[in-house]
Amino acid sequence: MFRLLVESVREYAIFMLDAEGHISSWNPGARRLKGYEADEILGQHFSVFYPPERPRPQIQAELTTAVREGQYQEEGWRVRKDGTQFWADVTITPVRDRQERLVGFAKVTRDLTARRAAEDQRIQLAAERVAHAETQRLNDQLHQANEQLRLVFGGITEGIIVQDAAGRIVLANDTGARLCGYPSAAALIAAPVADVLSRFEILDENGDPFPPERLPARRVLHGGEERAEAVMRTRLKGSPVDRWSLSKAAPLRDPQGNVAMAISIFEDVTERRNVLERLRFLSEAGEMLSSSLVHDDTLAAVARLSVPRIADWCTVDLFDERGQVKRLAVAHVDPAKVAWARDLEARYPVRLDAPHGVGSVLRTGRSELVSDVTDQMLQAGAEDAEQLRILRRLEVRSYICVPMVARDRIIGALTLLATGESGRRYDEQDLAMAELLGRRVGLAVENARLYTQTQAALSQVTEISRLKDEFLATLSHELRTPLNAIVGWASMLKGGSLAPDVARRGIETIDRNAALQSRLIADILDVSRIITGKVRLNVRAVHPLTAIEQAVDTIRPTADAKDVTIHTILDPSAGPISGDEERLQQILWNLLSNAVKFAPKGGRVQVRLEAVNSHIRITVEDNGPGIEQGFLPHLFERFRQADSSSTRAHGGLGLGLAIVRHLVELHGGRVRAANRDDGTGAVFTVQLPRRPVLAADAAPAGLRHPAVSPVAAGMEASLQGTRLMVVDDEEDARDLLGVSLEQSGAEVRKVGSADEVMAQLPAYRPHVLLADIEMPGKDGYSLLQMVRRLPPDQGGLTPAIAITAYAGVEDRIRALAAGFDLHLPKPVQLDELRIAVGRLAGQRR
Repeated sequence: MFRLLVESVREYAIFMLDAEGHISSWNPGARRLKGYEADEILGQHFSVFYPPERPRPQIQAELTTAVREGQYQEEGWRVRKDGTQFWADVTITPVRDRQERLVGFAKVTRDLTARRAAEDQRIQLAAERVAHAETQRLNDQLHQANEQLRLVFGGITEGIIVQDAAGRIVLANDTGARLCGYPSAAALIAAPVADVLSRFEILDENGDPFPPERLPARRVLHGGEERAEAVMRTRLKGSPVDRWSLSKAAPLRDPQGNVAMAISIFEDVTERRNVLERLRFLSEAGEMLSSSLVHDDTLAAVARLSVPRIADWCTVDLFDERGQVKRLAVAHVDPAKVAWARDLEARYPVRLDAPHGVGSVLRTGRSELVSDVTDQMLQAGAEDAEQLRILRRLEVRSYICVPMVARDRIIGALTLLATGESGRRYDEQDLAMAELLGRRVGLAVENARLYTQTQAALSQVTEISRLKDEFLATLSHELRTPLNAIVGWASMLKGGSLAPDVARRGIETIDRNAALQSRLIADILDVSRIITGKVRLNVRAVHPLTAIEQAVDTIRPTADAKDVTIHTILDPSAGPISGDEERLQQILWNLLSNAVKFAPKGGRVQVRLEAVNSHIRITVEDNGPGIEQGFLPHLFERFRQADSSSTRAHGGLGLGLAIVRHLVELHGGRVRAANRDDGTGAVFTVQLPRRPVLAADAAPAGLRHPAVSPVAAGMEASLQGTRLMVVDDEEDARDLLGVSLEQSGAEVRKVGSADEVMAQLPAYRPHVLLADIEMPGKDGYSLLQMVRRLPPDQGGLTPAIAITAYAGVEDRIRALAAGFDLHLPKPVQLDELRIAVGRLAGQRR
């Protein structure tokens, strides 16, 4: 919009200079006025426009003057590309960046050649007529001359006034009379200049009172200047309308050379000043908008900047995150009126269905301009008689409302109101400026929002990084603690000098810490699967009562060691549900483990199962210290612990509850945590949807005491005479498996690679092959492919068990799909291993 505004100007040459005076921009007006195309002139020094006799240092001094005084303005001869000269009005203004560093100059040039010629001719004609009349000293001849001059000046658009040394107006044209507030030149002539001036408030460009001695006519009559000019802002007393005029004066001399009169020419430059003021305002607003990324403060500052420069009232309305309209800024010169406007907004909020005004602009995205607001418009827009009374009291005379747009999305509206206080009326140029301002404000708001989002994301990343560092420190501690016990006792046992009871305690300690480390690793793997979305459920009908009792039985030794009582209140009719029995037990074990950990020594944990409408509800409650209120919102987040310091009272990785939440949600349920009503202890509630009861879901006999598998009951002792082959590249791992199986009576051949298996398998013909998956060279999958390609009489149908640290559901599926008969995750439970081997060996035999 700014570029279009500049390029639409044809009467002025508007272009930029760099700090040394070289031309850096070129508008169509400059091309028309000076004859150069942009590619011809860009980069040249602006002295190319001056006559040859003008010294280069004198030309460069104009820039120095502009920097020192804030602006340089003059009229003089300039040169076009074709060598012709024209009389120009030139203004040079320094341009600074946000740090007040000079970055260049803005130069505006206007062709006044025709006006200069006409002016000179008029002045010369006036001088001749007046001099002749004064020389003859005859009133009738002077009157005749005045009449002739009136006829000459009558068609001139600029105002012309001639006054004598005594301060009387002796000649004027109608334009001059109108600028002075008189109906015609005849009414102005013979009026004392002092009376005319008394009708006006006259201010200079800074808004200060204009001293009478600085008036151009007085400087010519009494100061001895040959030519004088000044820019003034004038306002008829009692009128709210300001006008800007450029006044120029020259002396009229008698035959003796004395100054007898002064002729003044007034040009109304209000529109030109308005254009410059709009450009200056947009520049200041742009700097203000780019100076801060807190959009609330910036919008308020822009509203204050608008009043009273371009509006009597300014409001800024913005859509918030919920799509509601919020008024972020209201500005008026009177703070009391701002407070009043806030109260009015609360009583009459913006309506998006309104046919006009802010609501309409926000809804449609179309700007509104009303140059003259009528009472009928107020009546149509008021919701009730009280609001109509208020609107009338505001005395709104003109208004503009424009949308604030960012990324082709309407985010708010900017409203400018003009009242009877100023008398200003908005037009299409004001609308163009307001729309450009609205776009700039919208972009600033969007940038501020993006900055806020970026800062929030950065803060989140920083927090995640902190949590990661804390987690890694905790993980190192939690893994090293059981490892320390395992390594220490293993070292003492290896020495063989321990008493039998001490050795037994050491073995129990190793077993307990190995189980703990296995649980830690399992939790880490579960979290990894959760993050990658690889957790899958083996869904079937599950009776929660059985899962709860099994979880309680599992955790009871830990609770007994701490003297914690576990009390259960279980409703047998609560169930069944559709779920994964193993994962349900994992949920319950984590919650029970957490409750026992935080319960005091000699404390109490209660587990309740009940049916609630179409759901079951499981509640785990302890009488520990409870959960810190500030930590409650983060309780189920990964890697979060209320106390992650080195002096914390309770260990763990902070993963258990995160796993609980994810598994519960996978089952279509939800989990909540709170403190007990008395402020002590924590209460965890799991709610899961019930499964419609089908005949196949009927609870089996002995629900509370599941039958022991016949395999588990007698297979351990059935390995006598069984040939097994164990392959693992880790010697310790294959020795552990070999010794365990040999103690059950099996014959075990231990090998370290897939190639060894293929070399010995056809001759050895084992009943079962136990293979690690991850091995150098050829892994377990490749090994089994080679085995299955062998003829049956060479071992091609040998049952195989995959023993691997890859323990996920996907890993199990892949192993079975590759041809393995069973998949056992490390660390292997040796009893489970013996049972599995016995079953496969029995099938083989």
